[in-house]
Amino acid sequence: MKPSTKASILILIGSALMLGGVFAKPLGIPTSLEGVPILAALVFIYLGYRVSKKAVQSGQVTPLSEVQRRKRFFLMAGACAVACVAMPFVMPLTGVSLPFGQMVVVSVISYGVCLGAMWMGLKMRK
Repeated sequence: MKPSTKASILILIGSALMLGGVFAKPLGIPTSLEGVPILAALVFIYLGYRVSKKAVQSGQVTPLSEVQRRKRFFLMAGACAVACVAMPFVMPLTGVSLPFGQMVVVSVISYGVCLGAMWMGLKMRK
């Protein structure tokens, strides 16, 4: 299996586990075990990151050009924007009972944090 495929699979498994942890209440996961999928997700995402980093360092995968990085950043920013717009409508499904205005504020703050994390992540990969 190619390192990029292996990294993608690990990150996708981590993302699915993260969603399982976020939506633990509707999925029927007991409260005492809500953190387990999230911790497992962090491990899988970290392993995917390491596999990707080793593949780039060993020359098996070519590093991204500046144009590709910029495109990837805008794609991730757009995906994050869609997720943050949907957040006030999805948050009640997770058991959050805040007024709609406060959920919008949480979404805006989350979008800012996501943009900052993406920007730092792309800067660190240089």
